[in-house]
Amino acid sequence: MNNFKALILFAMLSLASVSMMAADEVTVETDENGWKPSLELSADYSSVYISKGNISNPDPILTLDAKVELKGFYAEVTSMMDMSGYNSPERSGSYTNNRRWRAEEIDYVLGYAYTFEKDLLGGFSDLTVDFSWQYYQYPRYREEGDKRELSHFKEMPLCLGLSLDNVLASFVEEDSPHSIALSNNLYYDLEQYYWYTETGISYGYKFSEKFSGSLTNTWYWGDSKFNGWGKSAMKATDLVAEVDYEICDHVTLGAYVGVAWATNSHERQEWKDDANNNRTNWWGGVKCSFAF
Repeated sequence: MNNFKALILFAMLSLASVSMMAADEVTVETDENGWKPSLELSADYSSVYISKGNISNPDPILTLDAKVELKGFYAEVTSMMDMSGYNSPERSGSYTNNRRWRAEEIDYVLGYAYTFEKDLLGGFSDLTVDFSWQYYQYPRYREEGDKRELSHFKEMPLCLGLSLDNVLASFVEEDSPHSIALSNNLYYDLEQYYWYTETGISYGYKFSEKFSGSLTNTWYWGDSKFNGWGKSAMKATDLVAEVDYEICDHVTLGAYVGVAWATNSHERQEWKDDANNNRTNWWGGVKCSFAF
């Protein structure tokens, strides 16, 4: 069984598990001090394939994700499934075929995250530091003029993530439905020696015990190497509104809509000249996650 059939089988098994868990409302006891790992599976259907505000595939994408965590150490695999075969040899010489339901990108992540509790820091919130190594694979991608299909893309960024949750929680009542979170992630490419960073602020509101919403604004910066030598640095921002409903202790359904802008003249012109992008990019989607 090849990787793509395995991914489709994974999605089917995940949805079957979700249905059974939602019907039975099974409760799993956890031991915070034990060595029991956690597992999270998710499926995300998006109207386009967008990254850092930039659309690389204007057709719908199905993203499948699996993450295992134990005592702060985690491993994660994410696959972006090309549902339409948009990226094809006819459209771009960098792709070997235009078959549908093939993985356009597969990301592998190994990392460790540790949370410093706010009582120890004397601050407003807990502080989580996350170190990770990522490897990106593009199964259908090849260099122009090279008839060989590449098994991987030689990009191995060392990722440093720093997140602060509920920074302003002390300014509202403890049982308030409001929350504000700040986050920052810095990525550095070990192969090509470039960096980019993501900085976001999010406002959350709990409508009820199971129904919640959020509004998140993220800014993206990168040095000129990210966009190619001699070009201006990458600068963009996006705004995403999302609602989530917790069906049971293990299953959550969500829907979202987003809009992105380029924040410097060079980036705006790059988007305008690209067939997949506009000065303002819109997208939306639905997702389902299963965790225990």
